Amino acid sequence: MAYTWTESPILFGSTTVKKTHIDELRTNTNTERGARALGNYSWAATITQNVTIILASHFTEVRTALNQAYDANHCDTVCTTHYSTNKASNYSNCALNFGCFSK
Repeated sequence: MAYTWTESPILFGSTTVKKTHIDELRTNTNTERGARALGNYSWAATITQNVTIILASHFTEVRTALNQAYDANHCDTVCTTHYSTNKASNYSNCALNFGCFSK
């Protein structure tokens, strides 16, 4: 599946993390979950613009929700390990080989 982002690219050191970024991640994550017959993830916190401080836990929660989708698609954690030590393009190739993403 292809996704569009409100702000692309996001640049390290110059882009401020916004509610919109978290909302887009959550929406796209739930789309992936739906494609694998999983329900929407029950997010622990509601993000309120100019009120909520964005925390690492918000991103960890997205990772957890995506891992559940990958598990439902019988994906191997080798792709995640591979991604953490190699370039993103190699991760895409690995994930496609395991059928982890829609083409």
